[in-house]
Amino acid sequence: MTSSNSDVSKYNIHIENASGLVIGDQATVTQHFVTSPQAVPVNVSSPDHARLPALVDQISRYFNLEEMRDLCFRLGIEYDDLPGEGKSAQVRELVMRVQRNGRLSELLPLLQQLRPHVQWA
Repeated sequence: MTSSNSDVSKYNIHIENASGLVIGDQATVTQHFVTSPQAVPVNVSSPDHARLPALVDQISRYFNLEEMRDLCFRLGIEYDDLPGEGKSAQVRELVMRVQRNGRLSELLPLLQQLRPHVQWA
């Protein structure tokens, strides 16, 4: 069976700081990446990057697996999609995903709210 152009759905979607996209009508998605003038490249030697290992250690120490699931839920991240074996690896993957998506500014206040007694990295 062949498909004519009239059977094809076309979407024009603009998404910023997203972690995924699902279209339910089996549409074909073509991605075009445009660098915005306000885009800031990630600098791996930035202060944020330097503090990530300490942040991973703290989350691993102060959150159990069920609390990690809740943390992911609050951030809109599917816990079961985090790669890695064991809690430490999944915490590392969560922190790296949040950092890659420019969402550390969401994670840190949430951690402070959930564990106010901790001096977060």
